[in-house]
This record gives sequence, structure tokens and C-alpha cells, in this order.
Amino acid sequence: MFKALSVKKINALRLNRICPLLIFLFVVTAFPRLSSAAQTYVGWDTASGPVAGYDVYYGTSSGNYSTTLDVGNATTAALQNLSAPVYYITVADFSSAGAMSPLSSELVIYDMNASAGSGGSITPSGSFYRSSGESQAFTIVPSSGYVISNVVVDGASIGAAVNYTFSNISAAHTITATFAPSSTLWQNAVNMGGGWMSLSWFGKFNISNSPWIDQTSLGWLYPVGTSTASLWFYDPQWDGSGGWWWTSASSYPWIYSGSLHAWLYFDAAASTPSSRLFWNAADGKWEKH
Repeated sequence: MFKALSVKKINALRLNRICPLLIFLFVVTAFPRLSSAAQTYVGWDTASGPVAGYDVYYGTSSGNYSTTLDVGNATTAALQNLSAPVYYITVADFSSAGAMSPLSSELVIYDMNASAGSGGSITPSGSFYRSSGESQAFTIVPSSGYVISNVVVDGASIGAAVNYTFSNISAAHTITATFAPSSTLWQNAVNMGGGWMSLSWFGKFNISNSPWIDQTSLGWLYPVGTSTASLWFYDPQWDGSGGWWWTSASSYPWIYSGSLHAWLYFDAAASTPSSRLFWNAADGKWEKH
């Protein structure tokens, strides 16, 4: 299935004969691209007068056409094995006597490359070409049980966007969407993109390796619970051998240690994930766990 992507008028041309010639080009591209090389179709109006056929010229720089296609009397042509970020395309017609019209104005097309990781989709997807000056919109949709983790446009993160549009296209572009599992635990958390979530009482944490989370001050934790208001965590770093502790929206930064059977206050400001400082209320002293 091919989809018409653009239509661009080309200037009126004249052979060394009486009949005028008006040409326009349009790009019809199959997507997604299934290999590293794309196939793009171009077409034009039938010229009036004694036209024997058409030549299509294209290349990767303006005015330099590395490929020529004699398509006979056809008014469409398939441009095979396209893989460069930009192509310049032009058309001329010729008569049976060998007279050829001047080249038409160039149609410039740029590669659009869209991809999505597991857990969702981006539409349209794959690699295809769009004409210079046009726009291309993309829609990002997570699958059931997932959230948008991040969208990267031309190498720069734009966060957890649900759509994006390239306007007035003048260069090749890439867009990539990634997704992360959305546990019911984090339904009330703020999605900050890049796998990062935030709870007002618990701070920032990354769920890219769900069900494990990576909290900015506490490090790696395995949460267990049904509500973000009350959670048990398995802490693999606890005293070098791992341990469980509990906290809640109303008690944090106080935590209850299952192994110590004691309440501890976590000093996030004085801690790093590899060096964590707790005040043990039972012993009345600061400890590292």
C-alpha cells in the first residue's frame, strides 16, 4: 500500500517544438521501510504534444544527478534503493526526433525515520521521504500496561510527548519513542520522561527497569504494595546482605526497618545511593545502611 505524500508544481517547459509542457512531481512512498534502502515513487502530468518519453534524474546534491531513468511514456517512476538523507529529483521529456525539454525545477525530498521500542507504537513508523517545505506529524501511543518513557527528536529528548510535528521540513529527521511498564503503584506519580517518575513525598525515581526502581538518594529498590501511599521495599544494599523496610506518604523520610525492628530517619540531603545516612531512634545514633 502506497500513500501520496506530496505534490509540487514544476515550471512550464518547452521543447524545441510548438507544444508547451507543464510538469509537476509527487512523491509516493511505502512505509515502514523494511530494509536499509527505500523505494520512492515520483509522478507527473502527461505532457501535450509529440512526446516520446520521459527521463527522471536524481542525486544527493543539487544539480548533480547520479542516476537517470528512461521511463518511456510512463508518467510515474520508482526510485530504487534510496538510503541517503536527501535527494534532488528532476524530469525532462523528449521527442522521437531527440529534442529534449529543459530540466524541470528540482523536487527535494528528505528522509524521515520513526521508530518505537517495545511497549507502544509511533504512527507513521519506519523510514520514508517527505518533500521540502512540508510537515509531518507523528503520534505516540503506549500499549496497555505501559507509559511513554521518552521521545527523542534528532538526538534531543523532548520528554514523554504524545505527538510531535516536523514543520517546514528542510532536513532529514529522526524520532524515537521508548516506553516503560506502568505499575499500578505509580498511577499517581508524575511522568517526567526518560523513565523518570516523581512522587511529592518520595522524590524522583526511574522505572526503566521495572519492577525495580532507582531512587535518586536511596538507589535500587524493589517495591511491593498496591498504593503509593504505603510501600514495602526490598533493599539489596541494606547492611550488605539486603533487607526489607516500610514507609508511607505520611511517615517518609521515616522508615521502619524489618530487620532492625526500629524506626529510622533517612537524611537524603547528607546521603548518596552508595552512602546512606539514617538516624536510629531506638539507639539514638546515626548509622549507615
